[in-house]
Amino acid sequence: MEPDSIASTAPAESPEYPFQSVRMNKFVVLNVLTFGLYSIVWFFRMWKRVKRSEDGTLWPWARAVFGGVFYYSLLQRLDVRSPLLLAVGYFAVLATWRLPSTYWLASLLAFVFLIPAVRAANRLNPPEARHEPSALWRARDGVVVGLGLLFLPLALL
Repeated sequence: MEPDSIASTAPAESPEYPFQSVRMNKFVVLNVLTFGLYSIVWFFRMWKRVKRSEDGTLWPWARAVFGGVFYYSLLQRLDVRSPLLLAVGYFAVLATWRLPSTYWLASLLAFVFLIPAVRAANRLNPPEARHEPSALWRARDGVVVGLGLLFLPLALL
């Protein structure tokens, strides 16, 4: 085979979209069943895309771990209305994990303040981004859902 024919038969890389696309039902279910840990994954993927598009030196993992602190700047990049209100609301509800008894469960609702950002990212991406693998349900997501369904009742005891 000629070298040119080998290059032409190689699979094309998937295009890189400006922001992380995810279906809303997937985002909500995974956030609830992972006790909010999926938000960290979502933040990491979002900041990784921002770093690529801006050729910046930001650290996506740090911005994901400290998502509440950096959420406001992400909202500004996404041009979301009322970014300060959403960022403060997210941070405040997230802080309820320190409450006694079962009141900590209120922190599971912190993802609600992320929904406008998810919608904005999906809107700003081209329509074909809705079909990228991370936007769709995959087998490993099913495993996470299964594990979450096992642990959720234990958390409520």
